[in-house]
Amino acid sequence: MRSWLNISSLEFAAGALLVGVLTGIFCERYRSRRRLAGRLEKLMHRQDKLLMEKEWLLREIHHRIKNNLQIIISLLHMQSVRMKDESAIGAFEDIGARVNTISLVHKKLYLESSDRVTIRMRDYVLDLVEYVRDSLCAHRFIAFHLDIADLSLDVSQVIPLGLILNEAITNAVKYAFPDNEASARTSGSFIPAEAHRPGPAAAPPTIRISLHEQPIGLNPPHPHQRTAGPATATLILRITDNGIGLPPGFDASRCGTLGIQLIQTLTAQLDGTFHLTSAPGVDLTITFTRHSNPLHEPAPLSGHHFAQ
Repeated sequence: MRSWLNISSLEFAAGALLVGVLTGIFCERYRSRRRLAGRLEKLMHRQDKLLMEKEWLLREIHHRIKNNLQIIISLLHMQSVRMKDESAIGAFEDIGARVNTISLVHKKLYLESSDRVTIRMRDYVLDLVEYVRDSLCAHRFIAFHLDIADLSLDVSQVIPLGLILNEAITNAVKYAFPDNEASARTSGSFIPAEAHRPGPAAAPPTIRISLHEQPIGLNPPHPHQRTAGPATATLILRITDNGIGLPPGFDASRCGTLGIQLIQTLTAQLDGTFHLTSAPGVDLTITFTRHSNPLHEPAPLSGHHFAQ
């Protein structure tokens, strides 16, 4: 009887010890999980704080770059008004327009971009064309038809694309319509592409700009056909006018003008292709692929790009 009681006491003691050990293990695991959850919460809070600081720093950087570029534009304007040589004044105005094209990118990144690295092209092209149109007083005689897809591009592609647009629009306004004042038939307001209805009368001076994406592997769309595609797509920029066109025998590959050379160099930065035709008017088409790497940086412009 006593032996049986001893065995029962030992079993009870062993069971109690086992329960105690298991309880200790569970308590320690619970405390470990609590400590881990606390550390994780602190890390997440720190990460949120770092992300907010990064957001603020990016906004501040774009804001300061924009302001510095605006100072450069003001200095160029102040210098140009002191000049008497028309060609020098025109060169300063062209440089100011190019600097403004870049400044507008940083303004969009500062005020409107949700991620500070991409820009909605529809809003950017609208603001850029409006600036060029007003600065050249083109609103008095040229109608602008914009057909821009609702897409966003990385800043590394927006800047060369904006500079291409600035050069092409400026050239069209200055040279495509030599008798523009006499043939003024429009207020120059922006007209949606789908609202354009050509009539039997002679068309007013017009510049059309379209930007759309076409999935890789498909044929290029009609010049004014709206298309939509996935993120991996070929982008097609077209700037056309109904002006006097290019001079007979014009060869873009041998042209020595800075505007054409700049457009060709910027197209190379986009890893794209450049196509220029005239029949009638001028049709400039830039085809390129959206960068899949948001950190991709184009090669900087240097003097040898513009060597004669």
